[in-house]
Amino acid sequence: MTGREIEINFRSDVQRAEELEAVAENLERLSKNKYKDTMQQISANWRGECASLYLQKGDVLQEELFEVAAELKKIAETTRNIAKRTYFAEKKALEIAQRRENK
Repeated sequence: MTGREIEINFRSDVQRAEELEAVAENLERLSKNKYKDTMQQISANWRGECASLYLQKGDVLQEELFEVAAELKKIAETTRNIAKRTYFAEKKALEIAQRRENK
């Protein structure tokens, strides 16, 4: 593997981590804003036992969305850490191979 390939792979991995973080942020934003607004509209326009049960399920779903977003952020951070370690390991291996080649 060349130094350029190592750089390209690293950038690609970091970009994937950033994409995961963006998805997580979108989930959080949707859950906080649009989903909450929708549930409030339902609450204002629908009454009765079924409405109450539906809204309770909605609260559970909203919490699950937050949990998924948090997990995605953890995965993004792990991806970023692995990318950094792999990058430095591959650079070091390339350096060692080049030194051996030059002997």
